[in-house]
Amino acid sequence: MTLKIKTMFKTVAIIAAVGLIAVSCKKEQAGTEELLTANGKRSSNISALSSTCDTSSYKVLGRGGYSRTRVGFDTVYVDLNTPDQDSLSTFTDVNAWFTSSSNSFISTPGTLKYLLAPGKAICDLTLSDYSAATTASIVGMNTGGGTPNGWYNYVAPNGPTPIPNFYVFINDGVNTYAIQLVAFTDAISWGSGVNLQNKANTVIRYRKL
Repeated sequence: MTLKIKTMFKTVAIIAAVGLIAVSCKKEQAGTEELLTANGKRSSNISALSSTCDTSSYKVLGRGGYSRTRVGFDTVYVDLNTPDQDSLSTFTDVNAWFTSSSNSFISTPGTLKYLLAPGKAICDLTLSDYSAATTASIVGMNTGGGTPNGWYNYVAPNGPTPIPNFYVFINDGVNTYAIQLVAFTDAISWGSGVNLQNKANTVIRYRKL
């Protein structure tokens, strides 16, 4: 009788231990699943973030000049890598300069290209787009109508208006930059008639390819 009772207690203890192990395993599995789910969510967020890219916004400080003749505007020399600018003279590592009306025209001592890429954001651009782009000496106000050769249109009464999905590329021999015109800010004018003068700041967004 005593042997039977002892055997019964051992059996109950074994069943309880198995049950405890099963519960423990279930909890551990659930914890692992939660961790995997959390990691999955985190990975999803990382993927979402990596679909964007690092870009720089930059304001080129415009200089005043005569609107009708586009005379008097200083050249603003810019180093996109720093970035830095100087309106008086060129300096080491300059790879872009802004001239003409309100310094809204862009040029470079390197290679300048442009591309209208409907549906493409600046983060989608690659060196293949640079290769396919049209070479130019300077890019400013569009004179090509529906086939743009400039990065803004003059639209009355709002004035200069950036063309969506129009990009300028600059290769300075080391880096290739994709540049997008964002806006003109702080526009002011003075005088009248042939003496009408104006200036504005040119805001760009750009990235290295």
